[in-house]
Amino acid sequence: MQMKKVTCFLTTLDGSSKLARTDGVAFAPSSVAQADIHVDPARTHQPFLGVGFSVDETSVSNYYGMPEQARMEILREFFSPDRQNCSVVRICLGASDMTGRDYYSYDDLPSGQTDPALEHFSIRQDIDCHIIDILHEILAINPEVKIFASAWSPPAWMKSNGSLLGVIGGKGGELLNDCVEPYARYLCKAVLAYREQGIEIFGLNPINERNWNNNIYPQCYVSPAQEGMLIRHLGQLFKTHGIGTKLLIMDADFVHTETWAAAELSDPEVNPLVWGVAFHPYGGSPQEMRRLHDRFPDKAMIFT
Repeated sequence: MQMKKVTCFLTTLDGSSKLARTDGVAFAPSSVAQADIHVDPARTHQPFLGVGFSVDETSVSNYYGMPEQARMEILREFFSPDRQNCSVVRICLGASDMTGRDYYSYDDLPSGQTDPALEHFSIRQDIDCHIIDILHEILAINPEVKIFASAWSPPAWMKSNGSLLGVIGGKGGELLNDCVEPYARYLCKAVLAYREQGIEIFGLNPINERNWNNNIYPQCYVSPAQEGMLIRHLGQLFKTHGIGTKLLIMDADFVHTETWAAAELSDPEVNPLVWGVAFHPYGGSPQEMRRLHDRFPDKAMIFT
């Protein structure tokens, strides 16, 4: 049997090694007397999609504060196929909690004004923040990188409190029912706007951490019923515009798997439109991913 060697990168708790390339480990016959490994080829799970990073305004700002040569060397270390070969990037559609600028969406208006036709829609701030630029640099290094996108909040005029933040003055920041359809068009326009910049979005989740609702940073509560409606609208919009972006649901803690993800996937109209379920680790057990996969084995389980 030909023995293969595994390349290893070591990071230690004390910081003495940081992603340091080691001599690696070679597979070889074991000296252990009893080591039984049972492989069931009839039982398979989803393919490994990859690992990667979030590209938000603060990280991009730091990258672009560096000399170009140093920035490109870091990006090559992360994304080059002959180095760490990271293959996934997550972006925020509008501002997240990680920004050094004022919070923004792609359709901000003075208080009291609305724009259901999305006439003021623009991703200009993403362009000005160099988010588009750094994605092009990453894709030039590794064209196979997959880009996932999620919004932290719809525009303030689509929400019950008129703010990008969560609870303001005792009022919650829920998505208004009559703004579900405009919000779906907003997300579709974002995917198309990135396409116009030469960037294809691989996967889209309508909202990030919809279980949180405070006044610290952009957030929005979206009910399971509303997300189901969003998925229906997006499915039709993507079909109309020839968009192949995959749709994910939940994007929240394990603890909400049954009441949110399972409930939505049990809807016969929503289920065929959903490619996967996005999870966060702040509450509940990761075993929820396995249990959900056993019930819906055709859906990808993604840790975002």
